[in-house]
Amino acid sequence: MSGQRHYDWGLRALKAAVGSCSVLRAGAEPQLRAALRRLLRLNNTSKLTRHDEHTFENILSLVFTGVPEEESTIDPIYTALESSVQELGLFYNRDQVQKCMQLYEQMRQRMGVAIVGPPGSGKSTIRRLLKTALTQQGRNVVEYVIYPKAMSRDCLLGHIDHDTRQWSDGVISTVALEVSNQPAEVWSWVVCDGDIEPEWVEALNSVLDDNRLLTLPSGGRVHFGAHVNFLFETHSLEHASPATVSRLGIILLSDEHSCAEEFLEAWIRKAEFESELAKMSLPILHQAIKKCIDWFSNHKSDVLLKLYNITMVKQILTQFEYIIDSSGTSTTHMPPEEVVYVAVQRSVLSVIKESALDSFHAEMWSVLGAGGGELSDGQAGGAWASDALYVSRRLARCEPALRACALTPHAHALIVGPHACAKK
Repeated sequence: MSGQRHYDWGLRALKAAVGSCSVLRAGAEPQLRAALRRLLRLNNTSKLTRHDEHTFENILSLVFTGVPEEESTIDPIYTALESSVQELGLFYNRDQVQKCMQLYEQMRQRMGVAIVGPPGSGKSTIRRLLKTALTQQGRNVVEYVIYPKAMSRDCLLGHIDHDTRQWSDGVISTVALEVSNQPAEVWSWVVCDGDIEPEWVEALNSVLDDNRLLTLPSGGRVHFGAHVNFLFETHSLEHASPATVSRLGIILLSDEHSCAEEFLEAWIRKAEFESELAKMSLPILHQAIKKCIDWFSNHKSDVLLKLYNITMVKQILTQFEYIIDSSGTSTTHMPPEEVVYVAVQRSVLSVIKESALDSFHAEMWSVLGAGGGELSDGQAGGAWASDALYVSRRLARCEPALRACALTPHAHALIVGPHACAKK
């Protein structure tokens, strides 16, 4: 297997695996071996990359020769998760439901669990799914969401005033005191959303141990029961120490687990447009976005900035909605192919290297036709926006994309460039 930084095969990992076997009941040996194989897979594959997961499956096949794979779809939590997908209006994804099961199993074994993955990989989604499923089963789950990166260490953990020697509670210590007073039937999740840095996470190492004891800088101690878990949502564990990693259960959501296509399917399913132009453009848009995802997956070295699939899909859909809304007031008629091409152009062309543009256009031509690469977007020339401001053709071409982000709720724009390139 590869040597990933978040891999830990030490005593804590062994103890967690042995602990999960305590749920096995006496029975015939074939059934016990099948159940043991399922538990070992559930406890270890959650942190493995796709390639290492296949390797681990091969190892299990050698160890458990002749033992059939046991699926736990009869578990009531599976039924609750499937109904939670419907309740939250999400598109069903088998891998995502499996990650929810892995998260549930890790939270039953460990005090701390880290959900690791790139933006848009579904870290918050699997947490919401699991919470909804547990609520449907009658469990009372309460979340306390903290953003450690948004505050200093003193604000997060608390501090002592050097002049008065008076202790002031921080966010985590305040939440810890509140959680410790919750009744046992309340399952409390303390969610730390953001980068994991040794500056503050090392202070939680004692609470992530089996003794579940949080030691505050003031010398005070807070003891947690089995109904409390710390969850960490982050894109990387590169700054976490081995001591912290060994204490955490890891749920890895890699690029392969991106839900971009499911998000696209769900958006198209819910899309309601009165414009005939939009209705004719939707099938072409669907094919074009899939082509974009395939092209970016196969040309990772041809982009100036890493663009995650879910982010790319959201950008294209934002630009598409803006173009469709603008087409109602425009006097010029745009064919569906041009609408889709302009949406794609405004969204992704700026991050593709110039040497790879021909390859990208060739990919788009298979959907938009040979004329797709010849479509233009923007003004023919520059113009004076005021007596002191001249808007060149290059800047005018960027204006519609920024306008679409500014007028669309929950849309964002990142302007990147060297000094004096007219970012402002």
